[in-house]
Amino acid sequence: MIGATPPVPYTHAVHARRCGEAARAGDVLAGQFFQVKSGPVVYCGRIVAAWDHESAGEMWKLEVVYPVKGIQSFPAKRSRQCGGIDGRCLCEADARSARGTSAPSAAGSDLEVTC
Repeated sequence: MIGATPPVPYTHAVHARRCGEAARAGDVLAGQFFQVKSGPVVYCGRIVAAWDHESAGEMWKLEVVYPVKGIQSFPAKRSRQCGGIDGRCLCEADARSARGTSAPSAAGSDLEVTC
């Protein structure tokens, strides 16, 4: 989208904050989907592990569920949080485009995160 604000990466700090909020509320979070763009391909996956790479920075190891299945690693700076709206990790901005509306929805408000 021209003029659109780029998505905020789903970083280790964002993940830690969400896990802390859930723990304070007495919740255990699991299953957070997010997208990672690698070249022309947009992958959907769930967190398996996180680490810092000396040259690439923050990294995620994902259980990729779309468009292929498997375990892959990606830089966190290429990721964005998703709602798993359609089972293929459709992010909220994509869902609004598909619905033909720019109004925010409740999608993603009850997302779970692996902690």
